Amino acid sequence: MDANGSAVVTGSAGSSFPVTANAYQIVAPPTCTAPGISGGANYPSSGDAYLAKLAPDGGSLVYATLLGGSCGDGGHSVAVDASGNAWVVGITSSPDFPVTADALQSKYGGGYSDGFVARFDPQGRLAYATFLGGPVYDEIFDLALDAAGAVYLTGSSTGFTQAASSSAFQTQPAATCIIFGIGPPMYYNEGSAFVMKLDSAAHRVTGLTYLGAPCTQSAQTIAVDRIGAPWIAGIPSGSGFPVAAPFQDNIGGGFVSRFTPDLSHVPFSTYFDSVGGLAVDAAGTAYVAGAKSSQQAYIARIEATPPAVQVDTVTGYSQVPPASAPVEYIAPGKVLRVLGRNAGPANVTPGAVVNGAVTTTAGGVSVTFDGVAAPILSASAAEVDVVAPFALAGKTSTTVQVTLNNVKSNAVLMPVAAASPEVLAVLNGDFTVNSPANPAAAGSYMTIYASGLGQTDPPALDGQVTFPPLGLVTAQFSLRGSDAFPVVYAGAGYGTVAGVVQIDFVAPAQTAQNVVLAAGGTDAYFTVYIK
Repeated sequence: MDANGSAVVTGSAGSSFPVTANAYQIVAPPTCTAPGISGGANYPSSGDAYLAKLAPDGGSLVYATLLGGSCGDGGHSVAVDASGNAWVVGITSSPDFPVTADALQSKYGGGYSDGFVARFDPQGRLAYATFLGGPVYDEIFDLALDAAGAVYLTGSSTGFTQAASSSAFQTQPAATCIIFGIGPPMYYNEGSAFVMKLDSAAHRVTGLTYLGAPCTQSAQTIAVDRIGAPWIAGIPSGSGFPVAAPFQDNIGGGFVSRFTPDLSHVPFSTYFDSVGGLAVDAAGTAYVAGAKSSQQAYIARIEATPPAVQVDTVTGYSQVPPASAPVEYIAPGKVLRVLGRNAGPANVTPGAVVNGAVTTTAGGVSVTFDGVAAPILSASAAEVDVVAPFALAGKTSTTVQVTLNNVKSNAVLMPVAAASPEVLAVLNGDFTVNSPANPAAAGSYMTIYASGLGQTDPPALDGQVTFPPLGLVTAQFSLRGSDAFPVVYAGAGYGTVAGVVQIDFVAPAQTAQNVVLAAGGTDAYFTVYIK
């Protein structure tokens, strides 16, 4: 809306769009099929962006125009500045998109698409237009203007031509992940979310950072608070998305993140339910709305003041490549690292064994899963290592919370699976670490220590130090590689904490990489080195 109450809208349209007589562009150029958008990928190969301004009473059009080149374009968002100029952003696959002489980027970056930024005056005349994109894929989904007129952009990118800020929170997009399929190759929008700040004329990039992990992160909406701190919300994919003091981690179809004004830090970032809209009030409080399910909407108010005791994420403890699951699950008996700030004592405090069991407190710290205290292996300000309680069996999610000297952290909702294996150690028959410098003999017995396979039979108690008779693994699992890996024992590890299991197997004939421990639909990988 502009100051007079006129609505300005944007989107995508074909040649039948009802332009006005004063339109900047009346007819859509001929369509094309560019190499980057062939094969059925979901990129615009025809049509244009449009921009339309309605009179305050909605009864007539002040102007309505198409905007685009020959290969397909779409408008995603529009904002009106204090002078009544309409700023519009979107996606273009057209190398001949109509940029102006003073464009920040006058040439198409290449690949599947670029983003674009355009400014129209109050009468609907094009005053400015520029490409913004690199050699593969870029799309601008939303923009916001601050009190000084600076332009903030967000969307998804595999890397802009413009350099990121030297102090940016993330200076490069995250690497893409591998997506296998059958049939002709298809391109997926494997980019990272970003925040780009332009000066009030959009002639200069004054800040740029990315935000993401391998696979796809796409920011759909942006807002800027009164101190110039941008908030973005969008769609995460896979695990590892950067979080800080979250409400949820690895669960939910959306995310909400807040940057510092210089884009160097992310003091708050959380997975969330699917986000459809974002706004920030004068006090710096964010409001988001979206879909909870197919039949439920939600609205939420988020205050991003960091808690005194802060949990950032909960992750596995493996010292080998992580599990292949699209997200990292908590599972009964899994050894976990609870990472945060001021979460424990300044110095590392080891857990204690009392009456044959690891205690649930160390250094004034306790960690609960739906209120059930977990055995603590060690505690420090940045990390508390725990074993997930067996009471999680049968659940699909759990709330994790740290308490330090009676001060509670933020509560973090996490996904739970019946089994989510991780490999803690790979050992030779003499229980030395298997490595290139210390390989095993072919046909010898080897051992892996793992967790995340759930309860044993007979069952163990949380924190119990296991001694004979040792319970056997009850979860269905497999150990496989290019050669056979005959398993001779799978059960509780002698003298270990309940949840850690020992799997003994016969060494293969030669070194094997990407050996898989699979259970519960997720995999953990490790390497076996053979003489």
